[in-house]
Amino acid sequence: MAKQKIAILGGGVGSLTAAYELTSQPGWQDKYEITLYQMGWRLGGKGASGRNAAAHNRIEEHGLHIWMGFYENAFRMIREVYTECAREGLSQNSTFASWDQAFSREDFTPIMENYKGQWKVWPVAWPDFPGINPGEATTAPEPWDYVLRILEWLVDRYDSTPGIPPGPHTKCGILSEVEHLAAVGATEAAGTSLHVAHRVAHRLDANDKLGQNFLVMLIHDFLTLFRPVAKLCEGDDTLRRLWIILETGLTVIAGLIQDEVIQKGWRSIDNEDLIEWLARHGCENAKSPVTIGMYDACFAYRDGTTLSAAAGATLHGALRLMFTYKGAIMWHMNAGMGDTIFTPLYLLLRQRGVQFRFFQKVMDVHVESPEAGPDKASVTSIDIQVQATTQGEYNPLMQVGALKCWPNQPNWDQIEQAAEIRKCVNPDLESWWTDWKGVGTKTLRRGVDFD
Repeated sequence: MAKQKIAILGGGVGSLTAAYELTSQPGWQDKYEITLYQMGWRLGGKGASGRNAAAHNRIEEHGLHIWMGFYENAFRMIREVYTECAREGLSQNSTFASWDQAFSREDFTPIMENYKGQWKVWPVAWPDFPGINPGEATTAPEPWDYVLRILEWLVDRYDSTPGIPPGPHTKCGILSEVEHLAAVGATEAAGTSLHVAHRVAHRLDANDKLGQNFLVMLIHDFLTLFRPVAKLCEGDDTLRRLWIILETGLTVIAGLIQDEVIQKGWRSIDNEDLIEWLARHGCENAKSPVTIGMYDACFAYRDGTTLSAAAGATLHGALRLMFTYKGAIMWHMNAGMGDTIFTPLYLLLRQRGVQFRFFQKVMDVHVESPEAGPDKASVTSIDIQVQATTQGEYNPLMQVGALKCWPNQPNWDQIEQAAEIRKCVNPDLESWWTDWKGVGTKTLRRGVDFD
């Protein structure tokens, strides 16, 4: 039986993951012939990085990248990649011989708070879980599971925060006897509502709507009772921030129940912005640093300035991050993303038999019967500009100490047209607008170059 020819366009993380999964199938060599076409000289797409040989091999990134501790698929793959590279001798004498040498845990993620015109650091420390590795997949929680986890976390924060109830002498000044007695009484009543809510929730399930409505009533009781206490002590950073966390978290629970997200799923509220959704459910701190941090983390700004994030998707992502991370909430790479992710992927895929064609710029993709719709249309041919020819198979890497890295520009000594390309005003072969027009064109055809 003839092998099925597969053409992968581009070398971003999606393309390389596809190649990895295809070549992880037993006997794939008998079924597939895989060729990856890449514009320019390096892999990585948005995650590509390069070393600047003219500046002491400084790492140049497209942006600062981290991996969250709940990236199950990504960590599973990269752990397997490092293990196989070590077994095949591809990482011999390398700085990073295993995934945990290439990544370091990050447990401290402070955020900035603008309180009455003054910027303050809001320290946020997360517990780490030594011995639990990211990528060891577990069943993802359902919305109701998150309700229980949020409540558990909030009760723990409430019970462990000093200054509750506030004494007569606070960081905000001296409370009158009446204020102090009122604060003590309100705090005790609020605490009772919160603890009852916690106990009630653990006796309910995802389908008990009547019980869930009672839970919402208890949450509203707590918020009503504790809100004046929080306002009384808002100058105290610890108590003010506790209130922001409590109000936001409890509002999320109430909103999930009232909008039936427990039953309908996260997408049911994606037609609403997160901040607007929180405000609609009564959260006065809907635009707190906690919420804005969610927007910042995923660059959720329309046109770069207007906050815009779907409520369901954003909440789901934030809760996955907070409650399902493994080992550490975040992991940062100990070198460039290209060095730590795309070098071992490239070396392993090449070893497995994937063919890489660098300096191949996709110009057009031709589709058969586009009027039939995306489900029925199929690619018939692909037009490619050949940007340059090389002296034999192109070696895209450079050596920096004991680490194989990607350079921030092509390895010119391997390119036959190097002198002519470098004379251009814009010689960047990764840019669509480069002045260099390539050395020729070719067309990949279905049934010949790909199936």
